Amino acid sequence: MNRQPVYQNGFSLIEVIITLTVLAVLGVIVFQWLGSPLTASSDPFSLLDKSLTLERVGENISADYRHNFTGSLAGLKTKIGEEGAEKTNAYGSYTVVANRYVTFINNVESDTPPDQKTLKVTIKNDQNETLTMVFVQF
Repeated sequence: MNRQPVYQNGFSLIEVIITLTVLAVLGVIVFQWLGSPLTASSDPFSLLDKSLTLERVGENISADYRHNFTGSLAGLKTKIGEEGAEKTNAYGSYTVVANRYVTFINNVESDTPPDQKTLKVTIKNDQNETLTMVFVQF
């Protein structure tokens, strides 16, 4: 009576363990080689989001001016806040760098305007990026 040879289907446990160990070591090597670019790849998106947030604040201020303060810059100036103030309000979060009346004489800015018809507002975010807006009362 001849015995038929027994064939195995699949892998033995030792083959699976060795394969997983080799893959784990290769994974650690690849992560060490690419680790910093992989973990820092989201930084540009974070910076862009903060920049766009500052623009959004500027757009909110401009929209409020168009809808509520076209006849009076004093109310807008008060709502934006004093120079140096860190604000979080309906506009968003920002720091007021400049919030003053100005005039332009021969394309040169003057901080002592004869009237209060031009308001210059400069705001910044926590990355020290600034945004300047000029509002004019007609």
